[in-house]
Amino acid sequence: MYHDSPSSLMAEENFKQVFQEGNYAKANIPDLIVTIPAGLYKPIEFPIISGATTSTVQAKDLLRSGGAEIDGQKIEIQNWSKPIAVSPGQIIRVGKRRVIKVLK
Repeated sequence: MYHDSPSSLMAEENFKQVFQEGNYAKANIPDLIVTIPAGLYKPIEFPIISGATTSTVQAKDLLRSGGAEIDGQKIEIQNWSKPIAVSPGQIIRVGKRRVIKVLK
C-alpha cells in the first residue's frame, strides 16, 4: 500500500479529527492550511488568502453564502470595507477544506 501500518493509522486519525470532527486547530495538512499574522483584514481577503478563489466576485459570493467562519462563528458582513481583527490562535475556515491559522 501507500503507508505502513503506523503511519496509515495516524493519517486516518488526522482525517477523522479534521474532516469529520472539524478540529482544524491540530490539523497538519500543508496543502490546505495557510498561516497569517494577527492583525486587521478585510473580509474579502480571507477567501483569496486561503486559495479558495482568486476572484473578488467569487470571494464575495462565498462570504454571502456563509462559506467562511472564524472559530466556528460564521462571518457576517455588514460593511465590506470594515476590517475584521484576528488574533493569534484563531482558526478561519473558508469553504469546505481551506483553513487559515492566525499566528503571532
